[in-house]
Amino acid sequence: MIHNFYIKKNFNKKRLNSTPIPELKENKKEQINNNITLVTLEEQINTNIQKVKKIEDDYKLNTAMLKSIEDNYIKIANDSKINIRKILCETLNGFKDLLLDCMVYLKNCYKLPLSEIDTYMIEIVNLDESDNFNNIIISSYTSGKKFQMAVPQKYTLKFFKKNKKNNNNEDEEIIKLKRCNSTSLIKEEGFQETDFLREQEIFLTIKKMMENFELLDNNGIDLKIEEEKLRCKFLTLKILTFTPISKLYSDKIPPITDEEVNELERMVDEKINRIIFIQKLSQFRNRGIFQIPEREFKILSKLFNKIIINIDKNIDYECMINIIILSQTYYMIKEGKKEYLQKEIMDNDIFKTKNFWETYVNFSIMKEISVCPIGDNVEDKDIESRYSNIVFSQLVPITNNMIDFGLDINIIENIILPLIEKYHIDKDLAGTVISLINDKKSEKEEKDKNEIIINNDIINEK
Repeated sequence: MIHNFYIKKNFNKKRLNSTPIPELKENKKEQINNNITLVTLEEQINTNIQKVKKIEDDYKLNTAMLKSIEDNYIKIANDSKINIRKILCETLNGFKDLLLDCMVYLKNCYKLPLSEIDTYMIEIVNLDESDNFNNIIISSYTSGKKFQMAVPQKYTLKFFKKNKKNNNNEDEEIIKLKRCNSTSLIKEEGFQETDFLREQEIFLTIKKMMENFELLDNNGIDLKIEEEKLRCKFLTLKILTFTPISKLYSDKIPPITDEEVNELERMVDEKINRIIFIQKLSQFRNRGIFQIPEREFKILSKLFNKIIINIDKNIDYECMINIIILSQTYYMIKEGKKEYLQKEIMDNDIFKTKNFWETYVNFSIMKEISVCPIGDNVEDKDIESRYSNIVFSQLVPITNNMIDFGLDINIIENIILPLIEKYHIDKDLAGTVISLINDKKSEKEEKDKNEIIINNDIINEK
């Protein structure tokens, strides 16, 4: 009922906002009826919440009553144990007295030798088995076991059960195969949206339930974090409102404000928010829309640079791989030419260091090898060839990236050539990578030569 209430409420808002026709009496009447229906539904929700809370209270009261029953049972059991032990001891003492009486009768009636009778009588008189028997009885009882307290069991919403079922249905090998064959953004392990409260109505429903019911299992959900993740996704989508409605939205939302940009900039300090931000841009990228307006271009430039600073601090190479891909994807038209986001981020100091690119290329190679495992029944020669091809597929684009980001060509050579030798890359494939470096070298030498000629001409003129 709560879920239906929020869906109807949001549906009425969207319908009201999307209706361009001036208000008519019929529209007003329909709106009033819808509002009355919502109010009635909300009253029913509150009534049912009170009923269910009473059921919870009764349930907890019954568990408390069970405790008093258990205590009474334990008291009766202990009393019974004491009474039985007492009766048995009294019976034993009575048997002893009876035996003594018999011995006296035997002495008087049958004139048994007094010496034997006196001897036996002394032994019997001194016999005290009640203590021994009492100890045997006590040792026969097991120590009293405490009853396990009855604890009210919590219940799980179907939202959580359905999500868990869907996650378990897909075989792990199928997931790895999909990731290996993927041509979209690199999907790192753990680099996908981990939340499943993707609709605001579901979030509000769960929040309402958790605020009212103690026995609802939250399945480890932190409402504050979930709310922030929803907010991050919403703000990211607001950056992309320039796209036609049919491309991304079922209804139009207003563009992002400067205050919201600052809020999103603070959010990307957290890795989970960076993941959501990049994933939403990746989904938008898959729709084939790469040109963005100047304002949104500047906003993404600001956010990308903020993320790169965080990556430099936290060594977050999963995000860096995707940031580089996205920066080479999105552009704006300036003076009739495409200007990519890469130009806005390439001046960061991190892109000028050998340490970053060396770690980056090794990280990319190991991740690619891990998501494309080689089977057990493959010969060593074929394994080496497979690894060589995998590494080559990473070296070509990363070499181009290092060149595009203006890294010194000698540093590029010092990074790439040892990897070619380490992974025994085929000569023809290695030649492709080396030719990229040599072409850049030749281009640099030609540029330096032209600069020297120009400088000499200027000196001669002077």
